[in-house]
Amino acid sequence: MAEFHIVDYSISNLKALFQKYSKTPAQNLSTKIHLTYFEEYFKVLDAKTILVEAPYVDHDYLEDFSAYYVKCFKEYDRFCIRLHFFSIPFTDDDFKKLLTSQNPHNDNESLNNAYLGFIVVKPIPLTFIGRTCLKTYPLSGGRDYPFRHEYHVNLFGVKLFVKSLAYQEQDSIVAACASTAIWTAFQATAYLFQHSVPTPVEITKAAVKYFPLSNRHFPNKGLSEEQMAQAIRDVGLEPYLISASEAHIIKASVYAYQKAGIPLILGFELVEEVDEHPLPIGRHAVTISGYRLAGEKTSFPGSRFHLLSSRINKIYAHDDQVGPFARMEFLPDGTKLSTSWPDSHGELGRITSNPTILLVPLYNKLRIPFESILKVIFKLDELFDIIDDHLHLGIAEIEWEIFLASSNNLKEEVLNSELPGEEKLKLLTKSLPKYVWRAIAHLNDERIELLFDTTDIEQGEIFLGWIKYSENLFKTIKTIADNIELRAIKLMQLHSIFKSLRD
Repeated sequence: MAEFHIVDYSISNLKALFQKYSKTPAQNLSTKIHLTYFEEYFKVLDAKTILVEAPYVDHDYLEDFSAYYVKCFKEYDRFCIRLHFFSIPFTDDDFKKLLTSQNPHNDNESLNNAYLGFIVVKPIPLTFIGRTCLKTYPLSGGRDYPFRHEYHVNLFGVKLFVKSLAYQEQDSIVAACASTAIWTAFQATAYLFQHSVPTPVEITKAAVKYFPLSNRHFPNKGLSEEQMAQAIRDVGLEPYLISASEAHIIKASVYAYQKAGIPLILGFELVEEVDEHPLPIGRHAVTISGYRLAGEKTSFPGSRFHLLSSRINKIYAHDDQVGPFARMEFLPDGTKLSTSWPDSHGELGRITSNPTILLVPLYNKLRIPFESILKVIFKLDELFDIIDDHLHLGIAEIEWEIFLASSNNLKEEVLNSELPGEEKLKLLTKSLPKYVWRAIAHLNDERIELLFDTTDIEQGEIFLGWIKYSENLFKTIKTIADNIELRAIKLMQLHSIFKSLRD
């Protein structure tokens, strides 16, 4: 029989619940980074109450249980418990009144407004944090979490929901950090591309099934890049690998794909600064779950090319060893990111990350990569700079925004815009692929937009057309096109752009 009891929120009460239901010794519990992270997180969310739901059947843990724990000599429980968090205080009696009320609607609504989400606690020591969905920090100060969607909860008949992206801690027995990062990414791609979400143990099995000479499946100590790619292919998506050694490429790629709700998995080397000497700790993988766009306008290294994504100063990551939406800040050296990992003395700030790869799980018809569009716009902007040096039109200060978007979202935006009616009608009735690349030129308060196909071959005619949000800026660029020598332009896509302006 399912039961509940309610306790006031405090970090000490949360620790006591973790210890009770996971049976983790107190001395081991105190070493978990998650506790420090949750203490800060729930302070920001202003948590007041914890409702304990016991027992709770968790699908992901049941798969782990049947694959490994049921075969252990020691007996492990197959049931979990679930902790629910609220920003209002209430008691057991208050909740019983809600469950027995003849008209529970009003109380249900106020409870839902105060709902902060849940944490599943698995009945295993140390790595006990199961599926977790918590409300994000406020969307202010440039923060954006593109993958949030509603997770619905039925709590003894009371319907609640939280907007989040599911998280869980790495269980090093049946899944390594890469498996958990992929599981988190699938939480977003399943919502976008309608595929099932395999459990971490199923992801690990899929990743290693074509690699017979790799390490044993369970316990699993880690996946290679090829194994991670295979796990992504197993659900019908295509893995796209990006080198992530430079901060401006990481920022541009994160913005480009996350605007469409597509997650990225970041692989990096963890490094601890010991007496000003870097000491490698090991490899790690996280799922990027958001970003903060609050930096200054900057140009790409060695150029005058301005990209809006260069204003990203932080990313947020589902780090299985820290917590959901953990901060990672770009450091001044242009290559490293800070982490929320404490060093061997418990101090923050000494362990940094050196990014190595970005892995993007893509819908199989998204064939034109971001780098191809970036190359076209970079060359276009370079040409604008040369012309501006002679004619002083001010177009050298254009800041570009390049991102992937569904054509439905684009048309919804056009419908609600202030474009002239004839221009609106032309765009709204235009046949477009399911996804398009959008490149928007911003100059002061003016903007124009270029659209590109995502489904063609790279050497094909991928330019789809212009959107003239600002007539003056468009006329300036058209004047350039009317007077430029088209035969001198070697890049085919750039040639198509200027030819379309003349036509």
